[in-house]
Amino acid sequence: HIYRQRGEVDRALLLYEQSLSIKEKIGDEKGKGATLHAMGYIYRQRGEVDRALLLYEQSLSIKEKIGDEKGKGATLHAMANIYMQRGEVDRALLLYEQSLSIKENIGDGKGKGATLHAMAHIYLQRGEVARALSLYEQSLSIAEKIGDEQGKGATFHAMAYIYLQRGELARALFLYEQSLSIDEKIGDLTGQATTSIMLAQLLIQLKKDLEKAWTLAERAVVIYQHLQHGELEQMMELAIGVLFDKVHLELGEEKLAIFKEKMEKDGWEQAMTWAEEQKQLSVGEDKDRLPPKTSE
Repeated sequence: HIYRQRGEVDRALLLYEQSLSIKEKIGDEKGKGATLHAMGYIYRQRGEVDRALLLYEQSLSIKEKIGDEKGKGATLHAMANIYMQRGEVDRALLLYEQSLSIKENIGDGKGKGATLHAMAHIYLQRGEVARALSLYEQSLSIAEKIGDEQGKGATFHAMAYIYLQRGELARALFLYEQSLSIDEKIGDLTGQATTSIMLAQLLIQLKKDLEKAWTLAERAVVIYQHLQHGELEQMMELAIGVLFDKVHLELGEEKLAIFKEKMEKDGWEQAMTWAEEQKQLSVGEDKDRLPPKTSE
């Protein structure tokens, strides 16, 4: 679990496989179900959703057999996430509702908050914004009540997106900043990266604190490259797009083309170093062009 949080998914997977082998030998069905679920999560992160779904189904079968209601609720939720990712929204919603019912019955507040959050996302995609916002607010209330900082940060982020779409930019900015603060506090790298790029784009839109926007975008790229989540590729592209805008603004079209070539050839870090050097040279040239000061 620790290696998974660090983004070292290959090492995490190896340890999970070793753990699974031991649990099968000793007949630990509950442990086996939990490990299959954890492995499913890793394959989903890698973008191998079919394999992830197979592992989740195996996990669910074990949990139903042994009466592990909490585990069953968690796995139904995870399976719903995959169907949502595939665009099978009605099937996803059905599984979320089953998961929510279990979590309400057993008093799983944290799980309930997470499922309300996921259901809100579906209604948002359907254009039912008021219903989505209501579910997010319920989820946030639970997260605040039980001290679920990760759930709180994720819900602030989601609500910020709604206000962004409504054109309420100041409110969106406030919520993104709160979300990022929580992500940093709890060490949620995925949350930090995703919120950083959304916040960077909003700052650029507001023409406010551009240097902070560039810094946030660079930070997002660093985290995305470290995590290497298949499902984060689109956000990685957004972050790189912000950096392209920065280089274009500071150095112009011609040097942006050179920057892109360097990025493909040498990687983004060396390309950014080159861009900073070009920026300093440009500043020096501008100073040289200033007329000399005259004494009065």
